[in-house]
Amino acid sequence: MSITPQEAARPQLHIGPADHGRPLTWAEFLAAEEEEGHRYELARGVLEVSDIPKPRHRRTVANLFRLAAAYDRDHPGLIDYFGGGTEIRTAIPQIDLARHPDFGIVFRNAPLDDVGDLRPVMVAEVVSPSSKTRDYQAKRRDYLDYGIPEYWIVDSLHGQVTVLVRQGEGTNVTWSERVFRGNDVIESPSLPGLTATVADLWKGVAD
Repeated sequence: MSITPQEAARPQLHIGPADHGRPLTWAEFLAAEEEEGHRYELARGVLEVSDIPKPRHRRTVANLFRLAAAYDRDHPGLIDYFGGGTEIRTAIPQIDLARHPDFGIVFRNAPLDDVGDLRPVMVAEVVSPSSKTRDYQAKRRDYLDYGIPEYWIVDSLHGQVTVLVRQGEGTNVTWSERVFRGNDVIESPSLPGLTATVADLWKGVAD
């Protein structure tokens, strides 16, 4: 969705931590200048500002990167790219939604979404004490509405990974859910043949 000439003529909006909870449209969010050092998401018309993740969180995300790199090595030709933070976006302008998952994988020949981004086949959020409700509840709904086939909730607080898989079509769409712990191999319909265990995601995290 493009910005209209009227919107472009407005003074540029600057947003920072003090704007957490501020009502914003998709166009305003897209055009805003962000204060550095924070993460910004648009949650159905409300700005969410969070701190840059701490080392424990970053190490868990790094292990997700290693998982994807190993899978790409063993299954070449499937993955286009993977990333996190601002590298993967799931946006629905019609409901003023823009999420930046902690991690996501995009397959080769992935379709474009409504804003011209390649659609990820899976996304993951790493749970922290401050993000628990958002990751388990709000983003569960948001990623379903966006059309994500698979959503992982990586919860080091409870030592588990919840894998949500999209089921059904239209008004009957929902998530099926499985929880994996410890040395369980994470079963992923999007990544058949995955050999990573839940324990692999915690390697080096507490160092």
